[in-house]
Amino acid sequence: MGRTQRTSLHCSDYPTINHWTQALGGRVALEPDTNYCSKKNFNFGGFYLFRMIAATFATISLMFCTNDAHAQASHRSEIPASVLNHAPDVIGPLIFRPRDTVKTDWQALITKGSPLTFSTRLLALMYAFHASRDPHIRSDVAEGLDILLNRWPSVTREGKLFRWNYNQTYESHAPGWWSGMDGFLMPVVFLAAFETFEDAKYVDLARKSLESALLSPTEGGSMWHSADGCWISEYSWQGMNESDEFYVLNGHLYGLEALKLAAIAFKDERYEEAFQCGLKGTMARADRFVTPDWSLYMLNKPTIDPPHYVIFETSQYRALSQLTGISFFSDEMIRRQRVLNKHYAPFITEDGTIILSRIGAPHPYQIDIYRNRLTCTLENGSEWSATSVSDEAPIKRGFITEKPPAQPRHCSLAALTGVGIDVVLYENSSVQPAAGHPQAIETSIDTDYDASDKSGRTVTVSPSKSDPANPDNYRSNSAKISLVGDFPITNSGLFGIELGSERRSSIGVTLVDEKGNESFRYYPALRAEQKTLVLLSKIGFPGHEKLHNKIKRIDVWLYTDTGNMTDQSDFKIDVGNVVTFANPLQLRKHMAASNFQLEIEP
Repeated sequence: MGRTQRTSLHCSDYPTINHWTQALGGRVALEPDTNYCSKKNFNFGGFYLFRMIAATFATISLMFCTNDAHAQASHRSEIPASVLNHAPDVIGPLIFRPRDTVKTDWQALITKGSPLTFSTRLLALMYAFHASRDPHIRSDVAEGLDILLNRWPSVTREGKLFRWNYNQTYESHAPGWWSGMDGFLMPVVFLAAFETFEDAKYVDLARKSLESALLSPTEGGSMWHSADGCWISEYSWQGMNESDEFYVLNGHLYGLEALKLAAIAFKDERYEEAFQCGLKGTMARADRFVTPDWSLYMLNKPTIDPPHYVIFETSQYRALSQLTGISFFSDEMIRRQRVLNKHYAPFITEDGTIILSRIGAPHPYQIDIYRNRLTCTLENGSEWSATSVSDEAPIKRGFITEKPPAQPRHCSLAALTGVGIDVVLYENSSVQPAAGHPQAIETSIDTDYDASDKSGRTVTVSPSKSDPANPDNYRSNSAKISLVGDFPITNSGLFGIELGSERRSSIGVTLVDEKGNESFRYYPALRAEQKTLVLLSKIGFPGHEKLHNKIKRIDVWLYTDTGNMTDQSDFKIDVGNVVTFANPLQLRKHMAASNFQLEIEP
C-alpha cells in the first residue's frame, strides 16, 4: 500500500485528466503511453473510457487506505534533501561527542532519561553509517529508533504535540520537562532515518515533531515568538511563562541549526521563515552575550560561560556560517575567538620554549575536556605543532610546553573535539614573551562570625557558634576570613589564595576594590587535610566590570551550616599567601614549587 500506483494515459490528448486525478489526492502517477500516442488512433472512445474508469477506481481505492499508509504514500512524492551529506564541521556540533565502535547500550541511555543524549547518539550512528554502510551500525540504529518510538518512558502525543520528555530532575523541575535542543533535533534524526531505511513514515514523523517544536513553550513547544524575533528554549516546563525563560545561548543555537537543516531538507518556506525569525532573535540579543573580556552562558540570570561552552558556541557559529553563508554568524564566531585569544594566548620563554596554559579565565579550576593543538608558522617558513596531553596531573595536562626548531612568527589554536572537526579557537596570534616570577602580596588577616580565633596565619573555625537571635542568618552559618592588602588584580592575569583546611569546606570569595565596590562568586570546596591553591580570574566574578584594578580586600567565606558541614566541631584553616600570575610561565613555576596544590574539577 505504500508504493505509488502507476497507470498509463495518453500523453497529450487529455491533459485535464492529470489535474482531475491530482485533485483526488495525487495518488496515481500518470505515465504517458508513448506507443499509443504514436499510432494516432482516434478510435479510442471505449478504450479511453475503460482506462478512465480503471484510473478512477485505483485512485478511490487508495483513498480508503489506513491513515498510516496514506501518509507514507503522500510522502513518496516528497523526498527531502539529504541531512547526512553535510560536512562534518556542520553536523559536528549536533553530535557533541565521538561515536565509538562499541555497540550502543540503549538501556543505559534510557535510564539516563535524556532525549538529547539518545537522539545525538542516533544521529552520530546514522552519520557514520552514511559514510561506511556498515550493516552493524544500521542494526544498532534500528534498535534505537524502535526504543525512541515505542519504549521511551515519557512521550507527549496529543493534538499538535509530539515531543519526548526528560525522565530526570532538573533543578526544581520534576521529570517531564522538555527541551528545544532535542525538540528540533528529532526532525533531523527522522530525516536521517528516512535516508538510512528508505521508509516514508520517517518523513511524516519528522514533520510532526518539527511542527510540535515550533509551538510556544506555553503550548508545549519550544520556540518563543515575539516582536524582536524568536528564541528556542533549552529548558521548558508546564506552567512556564516567557519571563521564566533562561535564554541559554548554546541551546538556542543548537535548535536553530537543526531547524535550518530541516528547512533545507523540506524546502518549506514556513520552516525557513521560522529560521529567519530565530536569526532575528539571535541578532537582537547578540551584544548582551559578549563583553570585551568574555561571554555569557545565559541572560536570565546572567551567568558566565565556562571555557567549554565558549568553544562549543564558536563551533556552532561556524557551522551556521557555513550552512547559511550569513556573515552575522561568522562575526559572532570571530568575537569568541578574540576573547579566547586574549586569555589563552601562546607565550615564549627566553630559551625559546613555547608555553600555553590551558588553565585560565574565567574558572581556572576547569580544564576543558577537549585536547588542544597549537600550530605555529616558524621564521624558517616551516609549520610546527604541539598537542596537549590527557595526563591527570594538572601541571601536565594544564600546559603545552615544547621547544620548536625555530622562532615562531604566529600561532593558531584548535580544540580537538573527536567528532571529525577541529574547532579553531583563534588564528594568527602573536607570541608574547614570558618571564618573571609570581608575585606574593603581603596581607593582614581579619576574621568574623564563625572564624573568630586566630594565631598567626592559622584561623580556628567554630561551626557551632551561633547568634541565638538570628539562627538562620549568615552570621550563624558562615566563617569570614578577610585578607587585607594591595592586590594588583587585572582582567588578564590570574591570582591564587593559598588555604589549608583540616576539613572539607564549601567556600565563596568576595573582591572589594578601593572604592568599596564588591563582586562575589562561589568556588569548589576545599579538600580536607590538603593545602589548596584557590586559583581565580577576575572575570570569573559576576559584575567584575564595576571593579577597579586596585583590590583592597579579599573575603573568603566558609559555609558552616549543618547542610554543608555535618561535623560541627572546631577545625583550623591555614592561610598562606595571595599570589598573582602575569603569564603561564609564572603559574607553572609556582605549581611546580609550591606545597599548595591546584585542584581541577573532574
